[in-house]
Amino acid sequence: MFFVCRWREELPFSKRVVTVPDATVLDWFRRGWEHDDPHAWIDGELGGDVYGLESIFEEARKRHLPRPASVDDLRALVDRAPVGGG
Repeated sequence: MFFVCRWREELPFSKRVVTVPDATVLDWFRRGWEHDDPHAWIDGELGGDVYGLESIFEEARKRHLPRPASVDDLRALVDRAPVGGG
């Protein structure tokens, strides 16, 4: 699976493209679910910071949520997670 992150701070068309071994987004989230330091894991997996992405993992840990069993489970968590860990 490919992860693409775009931002405009450096150049108008800046982007980072990373290949991860997972077949789906759900698989990627499930693999990272139990890491002690979500920020460090995301940084290592995706080649740098992705603003707010760690907040999903932090919210799940704070609420003691099990790994999502479906895309719908993951979507519900993403919709509720505070962006940027706020």
